[in-house]
Amino acid sequence: MLNLKHCIFDFFKKVKSNNIEIYNEFSLQHEMGIYLRSILPEFKIQFERNVSFFNINSVTIKKEIDIVVYKEDLSEKYAIELKCPNNGQYPEQLYSFTKDIKFMEQLHENGFDKTYCVSFVSSKPFYSGTINEGIYKYYRDEFKVYGNISKPTGAGKETDFIILDGIYDIRWIDFDEKSKFYVVEISDEVCDVERTGKTHYIPKDTATKFPVKAAISRSGNLTTYEIRNYIRGILVETKEKGKSEIVLISGHIHKELNLINCMPPVCDAMYSIKKKKDKIIYAPPKGKSSRLEIKYYL
Repeated sequence: MLNLKHCIFDFFKKVKSNNIEIYNEFSLQHEMGIYLRSILPEFKIQFERNVSFFNINSVTIKKEIDIVVYKEDLSEKYAIELKCPNNGQYPEQLYSFTKDIKFMEQLHENGFDKTYCVSFVSSKPFYSGTINEGIYKYYRDEFKVYGNISKPTGAGKETDFIILDGIYDIRWIDFDEKSKFYVVEISDEVCDVERTGKTHYIPKDTATKFPVKAAISRSGNLTTYEIRNYIRGILVETKEKGKSEIVLISGHIHKELNLINCMPPVCDAMYSIKKKKDKIIYAPPKGKSSRLEIKYYL
């Protein structure tokens, strides 16, 4: 299978060594497409292909794919979404980054071998700042994106949100003194990052044992990671009892763990371990509250 992520990193090395200027999203798309054509002659490299070309009939969050890389017989196909913002609007741009990740999840679910999100930025507020709440926490503080992410500003602020199925590292890589980029890969593995910083790749639908009480071994509020481990422990123990499903409610988990004003991390944890087959019974219209209810199939 093609290691397209390696090709993308090589592209940025070539851009830097040859002093090629990337000044907006079109230039990034154009230069990357030219490079991929030069090194992948056995693949078709095309721009702005509509998802219908690949016989995708389900609803997707976007329709046109920035770059597609595929063999003519469609035995292999890959997609890349690009972002190169240069006009501020940081919260909305970060929400657009997240929207791209969801789009790439949807394409992967519809048969693409691997999909990628690439963001190239030249402004520090995308990856660093004094405000690390809301959408900023994913890209400035935790450096991983997951769960239910609400639209931060503008029309739809109170009602629009994106639910990601996986957990994705945001690893900002230095390009030059003012620019950074990241590459997110969506494939058959879900990335879960421990608080220690060590990365583990856990195959989808693989049961992993997590002791239910491990998350409450210390006093005070817990991190999303610790709450997620607690929930996973519940799922494992329920499955071992012979049950095939369980419904969890955010308010109940919050109460069981004796948390204080910690509902957003509880909801984030619940969303982050939700698989495609799991069902959201109720999603609070005004964000992350005690009423989130998800049925998990074991």
